[in-house]
Amino acid sequence: MKISVIGYSGSGKSTLTQLLSDYYQIPKLHLDQLFFLENWQPRTEIDFTNRLQAFLQSNQDWIIDGVFSRFLFRERLEAADQIIFLDFPRWRTFGRILKRYFHFRGTIRPSGPVGCQEKLDWPFVKFVLFTSRQQKRKKMYQQICQTYSKKIIVLHSQKEIDNFMRHLK
Repeated sequence: MKISVIGYSGSGKSTLTQLLSDYYQIPKLHLDQLFFLENWQPRTEIDFTNRLQAFLQSNQDWIIDGVFSRFLFRERLEAADQIIFLDFPRWRTFGRILKRYFHFRGTIRPSGPVGCQEKLDWPFVKFVLFTSRQQKRKKMYQQICQTYSKKIIVLHSQKEIDNFMRHLK
């Protein structure tokens, strides 16, 4: 089984990925962990793409969380047996990010990149509240929902995630 978990920052992609990886006993990949080096320094695009490609090729089953739409995104969506889109409201995700920050500040969260302490700065806040919610991104998600309608599951809240997980068991 191959699962792609996509959605807005703070919607719970990494947590859901961990739960599904444990449930199905399949390898997981948090794209943030792959993309960022220590102190939130990005990998080169070539290195990131090569590592992502290697993961895809070396695993028959997988679950990947994150968008990173410039990097093998269509290939991941095409290969996925299931796409889970966490479509949470803007202020809900921001609240979850604040909660995450206060819980993990000064430490590295379990799904966080190695050597990257949890932080909350203006560029990230701007991305969460504005950049990631621009019409271009919304249109991309709408197109994904239409193109992959037979294999997409859209969840809008933690309650829906909880119900989804209950129905698996």
